[in-house]
Amino acid sequence: MSDERPWWLSDPGPAPGWTGLLSQAQRVLSWVSSYANEQILAPHATHDNPGEHPDCALCQATGLLATPASTAREEIAWVDARWTT
Repeated sequence: MSDERPWWLSDPGPAPGWTGLLSQAQRVLSWVSSYANEQILAPHATHDNPGEHPDCALCQATGLLATPASTAREEIAWVDARWTT
């Protein structure tokens, strides 16, 4: 039997201390980000009108968080002023 480690143990593992903890946290965040992109955002990308997808959680959240369109237009009041020195 050789002294080489099997391929499934080839990962050197995390470094001791805070460096290892941060390294593992980065791996977890990377995995969560890719999972969310594949499972949630990619299927939702085809939803143009959130009102047409009542069973989609992102469409429901979009509808709740969307700012309502203002019905009254506010006019801009321009001030006629001059700089004096």
